[in-house]
Order: sequence, then C-alpha cells, then structure tokens
Amino acid sequence: MGMIHYVFNRVFCMRIGLVTGSINEESCKRISGFLLQEYSSLNTCLVVFDCSDFDYDTPSGYVYNKLFMIAQCDYLDGIIIDTDTFVYLDIEGMIHEVFGKLPKPIVSVGTPIEGIRSEHSLKKAVYVLFEQILSNKRVLTYDSEPEFITEKTLDFENDALADDIPRSDSIRPVTVSQPAEIGGLILRLTENLVKNNVSRCYVVKYYKPVKYENTINEFEKHKAFLYYGFSEGKVVEFDKSFSATDIIPNHLLNEINEPMLIKPIFTDGIKFGFLFISLSRDTIPLINNLCNELCCYFSGYYFRQEYKRLKKEMAVTRESLMLSNRRLNELTVRENLDKLVQLRHLASNMLQKRLANTGEYILIIVDIDNYYEINERFGFSEGEYIIQCVSNILAGSIREDDYLSHQCFERFILLVKNVRITNIQIFADRFAKALDELNKISDKPYKISFSWGYAPATIESNIDDAYLEAEKKLFEEKQKKSTTNPV
Repeated sequence: MGMIHYVFNRVFCMRIGLVTGSINEESCKRISGFLLQEYSSLNTCLVVFDCSDFDYDTPSGYVYNKLFMIAQCDYLDGIIIDTDTFVYLDIEGMIHEVFGKLPKPIVSVGTPIEGIRSEHSLKKAVYVLFEQILSNKRVLTYDSEPEFITEKTLDFENDALADDIPRSDSIRPVTVSQPAEIGGLILRLTENLVKNNVSRCYVVKYYKPVKYENTINEFEKHKAFLYYGFSEGKVVEFDKSFSATDIIPNHLLNEINEPMLIKPIFTDGIKFGFLFISLSRDTIPLINNLCNELCCYFSGYYFRQEYKRLKKEMAVTRESLMLSNRRLNELTVRENLDKLVQLRHLASNMLQKRLANTGEYILIIVDIDNYYEINERFGFSEGEYIIQCVSNILAGSIREDDYLSHQCFERFILLVKNVRITNIQIFADRFAKALDELNKISDKPYKISFSWGYAPATIESNIDDAYLEAEKKLFEEKQKKSTTNPV
C-alpha cells in the first residue's frame, strides 16, 4: 500500500489514540517507528491510553466508564484498540458495546470485534485508520513530520514524594489554590524533567478518588484539578477545576503536538488521577517509576485521611450510643416506676373496697406468648385480635370486683382479692380451659397462649416485692415452654 497524499487549506495536527492494556518499551518502539517511517509527511500526534487498571476482577461499570471517556474524547481524530494486550475477560464485548456505534474512525488490532474493523497487524490497522481519517478531512493540510523525543532513563529516589511537600490539603469545590513556593517534590521533579529532556508532564488529581464500583457514567460527575504541570521547561499552574473527561485544560491540550501517554494512578480498586506525560521508548522506566511514587504518595494520604474520618465517625457513633443508652435507661426506669405507682394505686383501691377483713390478695402477671412474632408475620390486626381474646379470658376468670389492667402490649396485671395462695390452681384450670376452647373454635394459622406468674400479698406487704416475685415465676414458666408457638 503506497502513501496517501491529500492537500488541504491549513496546518492541522492529526491525533491518534492507542488504547492498550499495558505500555512497554517494545510496543512504544513499534508504533513510533512505524509512524515515523510511513507517515513522515503528516503532522501526527500519538496519545496512548494505558488501561493497566483493568484487571480480571475489575467491575464492568468501571471498565465501561473509562472506555466511554476515551470514545467521547473530541481531542482524538481516530482510535486504535490493541485488544490482545488486555487481561480483562470480556474486553471484546465491552469494546463492542462502547465503540461499536461510534462515528469516529476506529480500528482494532488482534481479536476481531463485531461492528469494528479489525486487523491482525498494527501496520495494517494504522493504514486503514489513516485512510478513514484523511478521507473525511476537507479543509486541512498535513505537512510536517511527527517527532518522538528521545530521553535518558531516570531513577527516582525512594523519598521523592515525602510528606514535607508544601501543598494545600483542603480543596475548594470550584478552584484550587496552588502553593506560592514550589519545593520538595515539585522542585526535584521539575529539575529531573528538564535534565531528561521531557517536554511535558501533567499530574491530574481527582477531588474525590474514583472507586471501581462506580456505576455507569459516574465518571461524568467527577471534577479534577492540575496537581502539577510542566511544559517546555516551565512549571504550569491552573487554579480552576475541570471535568475529568477533559484530560487537562483545553488551552494546554491544544498546544500539544507530540506523543503523550495517559497512565492511571491507582491502587486497591481506587483511582486517584492520572499522569499525562511525553512518551518515548526511553522514558518508560521513568514513567513507571514516577507513577508508582505518585500512587504511594496519594494512597498514603488518602488512607490516613480515611483512618481519621472513620475514627471520628466511630467516636461520634459511640457517643451517640452512650447517649441513647442513657436515655433508654432513664425511660425504662421511669416506665417501671410509673407501672409500680399504677399497681400500688390499684391495690390500694381494691383493698379499700374489699368485702372481707383479711386483707389478702394475689398479684398475677400475664404475658402473651410469641406476641411479637405473630404480630410481625401476620400483621398488627392479628396482634389486636390476640390482645382482645386474652383480655376476655382473663376478665372471665376473675370476679367483677377484682382488678384487671392491660399494662403494655403483651402484658396484663391482675389483682384478685380475698383468695388464699393455696387456691391458685383454680386460676390455672380456668386459664387452660379458656385457651383450649378458644383455639378449638379459632380458625387461625397460629395458637394463642400465655404464661403467667403470681405472688401473694396483704395490706401490709410491699407491692414492689410482690411484683418482682410474680415476674420471677413468670420467667420460669416461659423458660419451660418452647421459644415459638406452632404456626
């Protein structure tokens, strides 16, 4: 296939995006050499999108988000996808879903993908892509040779990202205030970039780290800021936020006409931003080292902040629980006191109206069995029905001048006067007979029952002691029964 020549009206830089699962010296060398050899008459800029953050277990939503951002990038004239470099299991299906209907020229290398022109070799893919791009241009001229800068390899110091860097910790929602004095990492990084002939380097950081479990299109909500900028020997600052889909501010992006690499800064399912840097095969070690150092720095700061946040939330939660417990204890004590006051009042009234002079009575506490389970399973109306049934049984088991009180939900209190404790079996027989008759005629999917405890008392007795004794016997009877009613 020979060279393709087009004549247009003005100079234009054609930008090609290469989407790859990983970037290494060999792949960088292949594509840069091919472009230099075959398209020396074209002003061509290569932008490599490193997708090393795609792993076997990467959530599909995150993969979709990133591919979607690349597909919608107006900065690119065409896209080449090197499918065989990905380790994500369903990368072909995801690429088809995102890029299949994209009007922008696109070619895949390696495994064929439905809806996308596929070629087995990179050389063939580039030819096909350029034909599509150039045939669509009508007012442009490509007349300059692409340039790949050759730099020396650089090894960063282990402490290159020490915490003594003077950088603002608090980021405002709209703008970012960069420090007036550049020192520490910034100074060393700038000096090393100049020394190694790196033309441009931008570190973009998200306001909030992007977690892999984000839903589709969640990236569109994220704002980013220029954490560090370097262009042609000078530090670049930009004090406004921009959309994470813009890569870097447009006025900086439009100045670039050289090969660039976009490499994610991520760890443990969290992406902090990305590195946008001049690319050549000799800078791959530098880029990998720098990206690792940035990852350590950003993740260290993030996890320290998360630890402080969680520690603060735990302290607030603990204080709230303690306050809730105090209030609950106060309410419980007050409720119990109110119940005892009410009980004393009932006992006093009953004994004042007694027909006999013995002053003896029996205190009975009744609890409906499995009340809350039945209420939850069959509804509140069934709970009200059970309360009414038990109330009728208890009222029918005592005399008109005895006392019956519905104390709360499943609990009833009875005060039966002028009855000796030796006659308590009478009530046991009455309760058992009434419950048996009720369950025989009741067409319910559950059985109604209750437990009860009792204690004798006189006019001179302490009502509080009698209540505690009756409640103790109630609990003993409950323990003898099964924990649930047959339903």
